[in-house]
Amino acid sequence: MERLVIVGSQAKTFSRQTYSLPKSVTLVGSVEDPELLKLYAGAEVFVFPSLYEGFGIPPLEAQALGTVVAASAAASIPEVLGESAVYFDPDDTEEIRAAIQRVVSDKGLAEQLRVKGYENVSRYTWSRSASLIDAIIERTKSSNRSLGD
Repeated sequence: MERLVIVGSQAKTFSRQTYSLPKSVTLVGSVEDPELLKLYAGAEVFVFPSLYEGFGIPPLEAQALGTVVAASAAASIPEVLGESAVYFDPDDTEEIRAAIQRVVSDKGLAEQLRVKGYENVSRYTWSRSASLIDAIIERTKSSNRSLGD
């Protein structure tokens, strides 16, 4: 049986809403990291319909565990995920459904995205981030010296 598991707390603006959901849909709310990792790893597809993200850590976490990602084409998400995800308009439920169906029904595509996901995650390491920050600091110091600082 296919299931949809929705993780995360409901935003306060929507907290008064009640939903009549089919038995195949489970709202689990907030979960601790060990449970979240199990959910990521056990998912056939991680769906990320975010309208706004400063960066987009959850899809990277899913990719690190080998889970295929279908994600919103909004905000910074395409920049962070590059070619390692299938994208959809987060305001279009039919487009979201089609993206999920595409990944589930095309095992070749799913495997390509899994491999690209691992490659994508490798771009985001602490040591690489530290090196980039160090380079920025050095350039800034050099610029300040040339300005007579």
